[in-house]
Amino acid sequence: MFFYLYNRTVRQLKDYHDSLINVQNVFLAMTLVADTSDPDLKADLVAQLLAFLTTKKSAETSHHPAGRTTMKNETDGARRRTNRAGRHK
Repeated sequence: MFFYLYNRTVRQLKDYHDSLINVQNVFLAMTLVADTSDPDLKADLVAQLLAFLTTKKSAETSHHPAGRTTMKNETDGARRRTNRAGRHK
């Protein structure tokens, strides 16, 4: 009985931790977009961020397993694009 409860508690803690990581990644992406000074690049990044967030939400709604793994990739991609353009502070 103890191991069953422990297992459930660990799973709930992992889910909570994953949700905190997702929130942190979204805020990081928003910060990177806000720090971009080029208006054309900023508009493109905002569009990509909104597209990602809307597809991520629909993926989570349908319980698609890929919904959890793409946030880091999108955030890293936005960071590389911002740094490559030389617009990030």
